[in-house]
Amino acid sequence: MSTKTKTTPKNRIAHAKKAKRPPISRHSAVYFKTFGTYCLKLDLPKNNETRYAVTREALGYDKSSKLFTETEWDIVLRFMRHRINGNAGAWTAADRVAVEIDGERARKLFRIRKEIPEAYLREIAWDKFKVRNYETLSIPQLEQLRLTAIERRRAADRKGRELN
Repeated sequence: MSTKTKTTPKNRIAHAKKAKRPPISRHSAVYFKTFGTYCLKLDLPKNNETRYAVTREALGYDKSSKLFTETEWDIVLRFMRHRINGNAGAWTAADRVAVEIDGERARKLFRIRKEIPEAYLREIAWDKFKVRNYETLSIPQLEQLRLTAIERRRAADRKGRELN
């Protein structure tokens, strides 16, 4: 006797619906969790209209969360966390710019640390910019540091030596 279930139109429809749903991204998971907390804390309905209003207020324009850039994720999430923490008042262009800079800085620092060990990064920062704390560098300087780190990593790999 076979244990295989008979395929019916109802089973096929249920299977097709499951198959079409794409996996949720890390950004989306954080976004929807934060949105749920936002609605709960501010006693707002948890629906699409509220989500659209959040996006409009945070970014200053309408955009689907499916099309957000890294910077737009940063801005919308920071806006919701700002409101969750009880901060009222206008969310200004200056707030958006501050989030953009912080987000870009964090991403650059992550990429840099991924390339080179911490001690060696401090050495490069001293050689190139005469600073011990490379985290204080401007974003263009961080990009220069990242490129230098990549080149030094490649040179070390070619020579078969470790960077310490």
